Amino acid sequence: MSTSLPGISLGFVLALAVLLGGWLGDRWARSAERLQGWLPYSAGLLLGLGFLHLIPEAVAAARGWAGVALLLGFGLQLLLDQMTGGLEHAHPYGSLSPLEGMGVLVGVCLHSFIEAWPLALAAAYPQTIGLLFLAILAHKTPMGLMLVHLLRSANWASRRIWTAISLLASMPLLGIAAATLVVQELPPAALGVLLGVSAGIFLYLAVFLLMENLVRGHRLIRTRFMVFLAGIGTAAVTALLTH
Repeated sequence: MSTSLPGISLGFVLALAVLLGGWLGDRWARSAERLQGWLPYSAGLLLGLGFLHLIPEAVAAARGWAGVALLLGFGLQLLLDQMTGGLEHAHPYGSLSPLEGMGVLVGVCLHSFIEAWPLALAAAYPQTIGLLFLAILAHKTPMGLMLVHLLRSANWASRRIWTAISLLASMPLLGIAAATLVVQELPPAALGVLLGVSAGIFLYLAVFLLMENLVRGHRLIRTRFMVFLAGIGTAAVTALLTH
């Protein structure tokens, strides 16, 4: 029980962040463009989290399996990206058919379910999971916001869109609850593998957030680059304080 309660609490916050994004997307047509300015911070935080926290701890716990876990997480997110079209890292969209909108919803729900698994380790890795939570939180509101815009472009009715947003909001809670049932029985090496898979997922997201939000015509966007450095700085300061 001590393992599950902290993670479940974090899951509720993530659910509220998705619902907030849905509300913003329902109110302001240009809100997706406005929120993209914050995505470089998420990229920096994810990149710093992966290299300074998740990968070192995965290697310490899983040893030789950490690299396999890292590749597995990266490949898993690559496959999910084929379903979502990059919604997790705010990839711009055109109009979609209703059926394509359903495919994106399924993919982004799977992503949210899987990325929340490590939050079940909140009691075992409090510093790392706390930073991981912030990194996930940083892209949950944009995710909910852009899903509303996307499903509206696919001609979904308002009630159906909000059913989809509510389903997406529930995914972190379901992922944490499912992982908690398994984590309590896993040895430390297996927990390290789980951290390695998470590192692979977040490194993938960080790379694409960087390419789509910091670079224009092979040139860095200066203001967004500063926001990106702030994200890395947050991860670096946390690493110094906790190691």
